[in-house]
Amino acid sequence: MALDFNGSSDKVEGAYPAGFDTSAVTSTIAAWFFQAGSVSDGTIAGIVDASEASSSADFHRIRISGTDLIAQSENRIASIGTVTADTWHHAVGLFVDTDSRFAFLDGTKSSVDNNTTFTDGLDEVNIGYIGFAAGDTDFFNGIIAEFGMWDVALTDREVAALAAGASPLMIRLDALIYYVPLIRTVHELRHGSTLTVTGTTPLGHAPIVYPFTPPVLKMSPVGTVIPPVGAAVLTGLAGIMDFGVITQTTIKGT
Repeated sequence: MALDFNGSSDKVEGAYPAGFDTSAVTSTIAAWFFQAGSVSDGTIAGIVDASEASSSADFHRIRISGTDLIAQSENRIASIGTVTADTWHHAVGLFVDTDSRFAFLDGTKSSVDNNTTFTDGLDEVNIGYIGFAAGDTDFFNGIIAEFGMWDVALTDREVAALAAGASPLMIRLDALIYYVPLIRTVHELRHGSTLTVTGTTPLGHAPIVYPFTPPVLKMSPVGTVIPPVGAAVLTGLAGIMDFGVITQTTIKGT
């Protein structure tokens, strides 16, 4: 079950993964989201230097603005429409370089935003909001699931696989540095980064395909195993991914 955010105070925050580039100049962030009844503005997820004021903060995020999905680095924005209510959508912010970023909505790519901006000192991962020195803001009203962050720019083909329902565990696992499926209890399953949850309510999850050979999720106090799926479930992914290369993977936790 994914988590429902109330649009006013619910949030998930975590430490930026230790040992990775805190500029995140080249990175990808992705998540599924669902808004019931109507579409409203709000941050789905982002990475931020939380010590800075909002007017000067370094951050990357994916956000709803009007009926557009935007990928934003500071005040530089790539956008694509159209977000609709009562529908699961997949969002990706692709940050290729200081002067190249794209938004993907359900696998469809925006035009490039090539304005130059620099990020550095990123120290927090925010889900359902964005936090600055003066406080938290731009809360998301709706359901969020399957947040992933990579320290590379994923290819269009890899983004298409995610939008077709592939788990982040099936996409560039070598570069997946943060993964929070948001299934009931909240754990970061790649490097055991600490997460703090405020509010939220478990609700229905996005339709996700997990790896053939289930990874063992080593979490305290007990281990959890993602069950395998039948080949029929993968029909929508045919031709997008080479599932033959997937092998068992150990996900490090606390």
